Amino acid sequence: MDFKEFSEEFARHRIEVKKLIHEDLPKKVGNLAVSLFKRNFREGGFFGERWKPSKRLSGTRGAGSRRITLTGTGDLGRSIQYETSDAEVTIFSDLEYSAIHNEGGDLSPRVTPKMRRFAWAMFYKNGGGRKAAQLTEEAQHWRAMAITKKETLRVHIPRRQFLGEHQTLQNAIADKISDEMYNTLTNKT
Repeated sequence: MDFKEFSEEFARHRIEVKKLIHEDLPKKVGNLAVSLFKRNFREGGFFGERWKPSKRLSGTRGAGSRRITLTGTGDLGRSIQYETSDAEVTIFSDLEYSAIHNEGGDLSPRVTPKMRRFAWAMFYKNGGGRKAAQLTEEAQHWRAMAITKKETLRVHIPRRQFLGEHQTLQNAIADKISDEMYNTLTNKT
């Protein structure tokens, strides 16, 4: 199809193309982007770039024994959604902690009595109650947290991007737009 044929075909399908651009494509691109971002969670990274593993996964210390970073409860991956407007789509996560995981940064949580009780419970769960020389590294970590004199802690969360721009995403969107435009202009669905 040369440019003249394309222009004539486009003119004949002007209403369908306008509906495609302003209504259908934002939904289809939104679905595509959300599915690609959720696939990243299953693969444990951002388009092939693996996330830095949590310390709790490396066995050095931490609260849990989840096997894959950022997927313990699945809430973060399930929170990815999209909203459409006229010829636009916005992909987002509405969880309050999604930004710190996506961009990384430092937190300063207050040490509360509830946090201390949790630390003591984790201390005993990880072999606490033995002589100090026999404590596991995990138990020592929780004991230190339970008896700390600090009023706030400094917690560094490394960047584990799961939303944002990437060439793979751009290519998939371009292919989707091209396919949908071709199908509309040739009356294929």
